[in-house]
Amino acid sequence: MRKLPFPPGVAALAAISAATVFLPQLAGWPRADRTVELFALTLAAALSAFLRVEASAARDRTIMAPSFVLTFVALLMFGPHVATLVAAMSALSLVLLRSDDGYPTAQSLIAAAITPLAAQGAGLTFQA
Repeated sequence: MRKLPFPPGVAALAAISAATVFLPQLAGWPRADRTVELFALTLAAALSAFLRVEASAARDRTIMAPSFVLTFVALLMFGPHVATLVAAMSALSLVLLRSDDGYPTAQSLIAAAITPLAAQGAGLTFQA
């Protein structure tokens, strides 16, 4: 039986998702009329943590992880900076919602730190 996510993790994830939507607006990265698309993409990134595809995608390279697809869509729609925020949101949602005791392990925190850096590198390569 699946357990519900740890409540402080859900609260932290809600704050991170709000920041993912509103920080780019303050910086002026996406146009103001694209807020709904950014919110839907951020919500999809948070909900993709409930799918059990990430672990099987790490074992079997023929399976494409939903977080990769969402990061790539964010890169094409909004550019590298917003794609980095969506990648961080996706990685942190996987860490915060799927940890058993509510506290992420060091390995998952390292993976959550590397994922946005890889997205930023891909975005800068895409722009070049």
